[in-house]
Amino acid sequence: MDFDALRAHQEGVFSVWQLRDAGWSRGKVRHAVRGLREIHHGVRVTGDAPLTERQRCWAAVLTEPGTWLSHTSLARLAGFDDWRTEVATVTRSGTGSIQRHPGLVVHRSRHLPPGVVGAFDGIPCLSPARTVLDLVPMRSDRNARRLVRNALRVEAVTAEDLHVVLALHAGRAGIARLRQYTRDYAHLPIHRTKSDAEALGLAILDGAGVPCLASMRRSRARRRTTPGPMRAGSSSSTGPSGTTRSTTRASRRCGKRRAGRSCACRPVPSTTPRTVS
Repeated sequence: MDFDALRAHQEGVFSVWQLRDAGWSRGKVRHAVRGLREIHHGVRVTGDAPLTERQRCWAAVLTEPGTWLSHTSLARLAGFDDWRTEVATVTRSGTGSIQRHPGLVVHRSRHLPPGVVGAFDGIPCLSPARTVLDLVPMRSDRNARRLVRNALRVEAVTAEDLHVVLALHAGRAGIARLRQYTRDYAHLPIHRTKSDAEALGLAILDGAGVPCLASMRRSRARRRTTPGPMRAGSSSSTGPSGTTRSTTRASRRCGKRRAGRSCACRPVPSTTPRTVS
C-alpha cells in the first residue's frame, strides 16, 4: 500500500485499521502514527492546522469500516444545507440507538441497499436523496421544505431520485411529508432558479395556477430588454453644471465619490458660482 498516496487521497487523514488491513505490523503502525494528532479513536491526521470540513468528514467515516457520511454532514458537503456544526454525523449498518461521541454522532440503519450507499467527492456516504429523507423528520415543516427545495435547486437530487427513495422506504418516519414535498416541488424547474427565495416564489406561483416556466421566461426577457446602467465608455450625459456624468456601476459605488472627493470615474461638480454676464 502506498501510504503517501492514501494520505493524499484522504486529505491527510488515515486510520489505524486501514494500515492493519494492509498487512502492517503493530510496530510499523506505532511508528507511523507517532507524534500525529488524533481526531477520533484510531484516526490520525498529519499537520497541526485547524481541520477543514472535508477532513472532519474523512475522519468520521474512517472511525470504523462500513461507515458512511450522512444527515447534516452530507447535506452541508453536497451544498443543500447550511446548518452549522462541527459535529460529524455518520450511519452504520445495524440496529441500536444513536451514539454520541466527542465530535461524532453515529446512527444505525437496517436498510442500506446498494442504491443508497455510494461516495460524494470520494468520501463514502449515503445518497443525497436518502439524506433528505433522514433529515425531514428532524426539521420543522418550513425548514424541511427549504431543504427539499435547495436539494432540487443545486441538483443534488432529482425528482427521479426522490421517487426511488419513496419507493424503497415506504412506511419510514417522514415518508408522508417527503411524499407531499415531492408532489409540491418535483415537477417545477427549481434547478433553474438562483436562490431559495426564487424557488419559493416559483412554488407560490404554481400554487396560484400561474404557468411557472412561462413566467420565468417572461421575467428574464423583461430583464434583458429593460434599460440598465451603461458600460464605461459607451455613453455619458451632461449634468446641469456642465460636468460629465458616467452611469457605470463603478461610479455609483466609488468610495471617493461618496466621500465627496473627485475621482476618475465621476468628477465632483464644481461648487464655484457661475458668473452671469
